[in-house]
Amino acid sequence: MSMRYWIIIAYASFSLIRSGDALAQSQFSDSLAQVFVNASPQKQQDIINALDEEANNNPKQTITSAQGILQLAKQQGQPDTLSGIYLALANAYQITGSYDLSVLNATKSIDILRQQPNTSARLANVLNLLGTTQGLQSHYVESLKSHHEALAIYEHLENRQGIARTYIDIGNLHSFQKEFHDAINYYEKSLDLSLAIQDTINIVYLYSNIALIWRKHLDSLDLAIEYYQHSLEWAERQNDENVTFVPLYGFTHVLIKLGQLDKALSNAKYILDLTQRQQNIRTRLYAWQLLAHVRWARKEQKAALRAATEAYNLAVESKALLEIGELGKLLADYYSELGDFEKAHQYRSVQVAYQDSVYSVEKSKIIANLEQTQAETKIRVLEKDNALKKARIEQQMIYTVGTSLVAILLLGALILVYISYTHRKKLIFQLAEQKEEIETNNDQLVQMNDKLQQQQQQLESKNQDLSRLNQLKDKLLSVISHDFRSPLNSLKGIINILDSGGLSPHEIPQLFGTLSTTVDNTTNMLDNLLKWTRNQMSGIRVTPEQFTLSKTITEVIGIQTTIAEKKGVTLKKKVDAAISVYADPEMIRLVIRNLVSNATKFTDKGDTITIEVQQQDQQVLVTVSDTGVGISPEDMKKLFHLNNHTTYGTANEKGTGLGLVLCREFVEGNGGNIWVESELDQGTTFFFTLITKPDDFPEGEQEQNSGETDLADNHKTTEVVH
Repeated sequence: MSMRYWIIIAYASFSLIRSGDALAQSQFSDSLAQVFVNASPQKQQDIINALDEEANNNPKQTITSAQGILQLAKQQGQPDTLSGIYLALANAYQITGSYDLSVLNATKSIDILRQQPNTSARLANVLNLLGTTQGLQSHYVESLKSHHEALAIYEHLENRQGIARTYIDIGNLHSFQKEFHDAINYYEKSLDLSLAIQDTINIVYLYSNIALIWRKHLDSLDLAIEYYQHSLEWAERQNDENVTFVPLYGFTHVLIKLGQLDKALSNAKYILDLTQRQQNIRTRLYAWQLLAHVRWARKEQKAALRAATEAYNLAVESKALLEIGELGKLLADYYSELGDFEKAHQYRSVQVAYQDSVYSVEKSKIIANLEQTQAETKIRVLEKDNALKKARIEQQMIYTVGTSLVAILLLGALILVYISYTHRKKLIFQLAEQKEEIETNNDQLVQMNDKLQQQQQQLESKNQDLSRLNQLKDKLLSVISHDFRSPLNSLKGIINILDSGGLSPHEIPQLFGTLSTTVDNTTNMLDNLLKWTRNQMSGIRVTPEQFTLSKTITEVIGIQTTIAEKKGVTLKKKVDAAISVYADPEMIRLVIRNLVSNATKFTDKGDTITIEVQQQDQQVLVTVSDTGVGISPEDMKKLFHLNNHTTYGTANEKGTGLGLVLCREFVEGNGGNIWVESELDQGTTFFFTLITKPDDFPEGEQEQNSGETDLADNHKTTEVVH
């Protein structure tokens, strides 16, 4: 029976294996081992190549079959055969997410190939596979070194297809390190070569990779759509749904951004069904992650959480550090939106622990060693080729100059060499076994070290959270003890006077007026304190919308008019009813209320407070000015900061400065700036700006930075807070 017949049987058997028939799997492994042991070296290579190709469709059966013939191959001692079996195992283990075993088998294949006299394309293939697996483990220095060694071999062999695929792998590493323009540069170099040799699969992946960077990182949806369309066109030429998966996955994210959620859901379900029929754990991970994004966009929060959790569990199972960090962030964001802050904090800790470890030390090492690694690899390849050429020349000289006497001496030398070689081969075999045992022990030590580092990072993160909460507690106790004791003692004194009945009828209304003012000031102080505390603990949550300022200012004036009238202060507004802003209306109402309340404290009978709104290009300027007592240059430096600095108004009203701290945080959280100008005995004007259009509104949480500028001009002082 011919070997070709048995290879045809092998391919046919794979179709039974995919169906999950355990009996078929067992019979296939036994028959394959039986054929292998009686086959010639060339036919054995054909069987190994068939196993390697099938690894993408059925990696588990490939592992079973390869392990079944591995011992037979060791007994026969064929280096090419052994290196091919280890390569098939490395490929299958990578697909199933067993990255440590993949690295182990790839290393064994490389060690065998390095001992061969000629540099082969297979060595470059295994190096690329090793580099990709190391990248999946976030070992970027080792990964880049492996890829550059493979690139040097392909360049020496003038293998354009190998060069193009290695460029993709190096581009992926730059993308993981957030060096997106460098990644695009490598992708475009690979695309030029792939188009020249018409490597369809490479072209599909390259267009999708470039589209992903423009969509997710460089914020150009139009360019992303253009590249995804190119990728889908080339994928249709391949007529393989596994190839179509890549551009379809990315384009579905575009549909989410465009709001075409029904089509996006249909694509996500199709992709999930496709990956469920495969054994590639990473594609299933990405399919569940995509479904989570679609469900969340459709307001199906529970279904989104289930999908995101499935993806997270797959990432943990495959030890994919980068994906664990990304999915930890996704789940933290989801639970935070749903108000489950305990789980949000749990997953946020996971995000910080994994993402920080991925992008810190490895990135600096890669930049420092990139050029050195590439140069050393090329030199090593050239040295090996030069040594081979030199050896060939020496052999030719020996054959041309040899005589009968030299032949006799040579025969004796060959006998000695053979004895030495046999002994050396035995020693090499023993050393290889010892090396394999040492590598296994080293892998276990590395895993233990990784676990200890993860636990240490988690403890450091928790210590930082406790320290921040402790500082917040100290600030709260300081404010409460410093600023609430006095008004509460005043209230207690007034109540004691009323209880004693020692007041005349005309004194009681005056006392109630004082009591009302004290209660209003204390209530306003408590409201500001509670809002500030909530912002410090959970962050500012801005809910912007388009609204007119005229109505908000009218409401604030209605609330403050009674207090102003008691002091004989006039409130005015200059507002165009058509002017609108895009901001959080509740935050802006509190900002205006605090500024008007502060102005009322520091004005006296006959003074005026004016609220004015002006349109300025793409923003609106709001001013709250008064003709009161003004602010000294020393006190100006203390504004907008929580520093336990107490001030007293013209009617002895007490203030803590907490209201201005809230004003600054709320204005900056809505994308604006706030500052103040004042002259002693002339009055004070507070300014703040707001955004008018949603397109100009900052995305995500705004980083709160403040800077102060003091300008002295005679008696005039200006403080600007950006």
